[in-house]
Amino acid sequence: MKPHASPRSGNTSIRGWESRLRPMSDRSGPSRAGAFEGCGTIMTCRVCFDARIVRSWDTGVGRISVSLLRELPSVTSDLDIVILLDERAPPPPTRFGEHVIVRTVRMGSPSLNQHLRLPGWLREERVDAVFHLHPYSVPVWSPVPRIVSILDLYQLADPAAFPPGVGLYYRTVVGLVARRSAAVLTISEVSKAHIVRMLAVPPDRITVLPLAPDEAFRRIPPGPQRDGVLHRLGVEEPFVLYHGNQRPHKNLRRLVQAFALARRRFGLAHWLVITGKEEPGSRERDFTAVRIAVRAEGIDRFVMFPGYVTDGELAALYSAAGALFLPSLMEGFGLPVVEGFACGTPVVCGNRGALPEVAGDAAALVDPLDVEGMASVLGEVLTNQGAAKDSDLLISAAAEQLPSPMTGGIQLFSRCG
Repeated sequence: MKPHASPRSGNTSIRGWESRLRPMSDRSGPSRAGAFEGCGTIMTCRVCFDARIVRSWDTGVGRISVSLLRELPSVTSDLDIVILLDERAPPPPTRFGEHVIVRTVRMGSPSLNQHLRLPGWLREERVDAVFHLHPYSVPVWSPVPRIVSILDLYQLADPAAFPPGVGLYYRTVVGLVARRSAAVLTISEVSKAHIVRMLAVPPDRITVLPLAPDEAFRRIPPGPQRDGVLHRLGVEEPFVLYHGNQRPHKNLRRLVQAFALARRRFGLAHWLVITGKEEPGSRERDFTAVRIAVRAEGIDRFVMFPGYVTDGELAALYSAAGALFLPSLMEGFGLPVVEGFACGTPVVCGNRGALPEVAGDAAALVDPLDVEGMASVLGEVLTNQGAAKDSDLLISAAAEQLPSPMTGGIQLFSRCG
């Protein structure tokens, strides 16, 4: 079968907001050297990249921001970037060039403080536009045009999974700032449809910029490099891989149940490897409930928690895994799916949210509420060699369609001129 036609081939530019962008020098005070005189002319644009939401660069939003910022040197002759971080965030894990500076502030995201102080800070920094990495970070009013990134709307789709008041904040504050923003950036057509329906943002103001795997994600063949990583992490083959956090929509309890059932039903020798830095008490990284589910299934001896892994180590794990198992109840995109494709990994994932859009025909889709069905599909993927060969062809075709990392994101910033 022909691989799924991904939205990656679609529009990746931000439409409709350039006409609203005026240089800060036109608003007040003396002109900056090299600043533009108006839209459509050659200029130097100063953009704030608001990443105050980032607390760790290896989480989903942190990885997205690094992927985007790494590509900025190709447009730094036209663009000055001010990366705004919370003072509690670690420094960025990479250098971005002379046209990129980092500022730190004591200003939570979200917080009342950001609504009171951030507009003034943007004026003081004399930025021409601001890109907010997360809707939590957007103040109600802004003195400059803004682009807001909304990757998903879990908070409205499943408000019970979040602290009280989060759903209300999204329906009111986030909805208001999204409608007032010059543009909204999202990562899948499914997320775009949710933003239109739940936040009443006009569809022509929303740009879909699908994610792409970092260059570190490539197939690592069997040999000393891959074996060295597995030995260092204490991972034994064969194994099934889960990479992600433990939020409720990740469906880890059913994942463990389905793996245990598949192991018994198909006589599998596979281990289950669950990666991720563990932080007891954290909403995303406390794996206590997962460990309880593992003990309840009696598979303690066959589940490994190697902890935090680097991109290079993760590429080795993808390459060695019998399958990537991602039975999420919903995803705004599902970055591990395309990372797995880039490494030649068979993928078993949920059939909800954006996962079918991203995976297409190259993955085995499962009903994430059906434990028996998931176990059957997982077992077939791990034991059916004929199906595995067909899957390899589809995975290779899907991998060839993947774009360069965040290429479209460069257009987001370069369109500042």
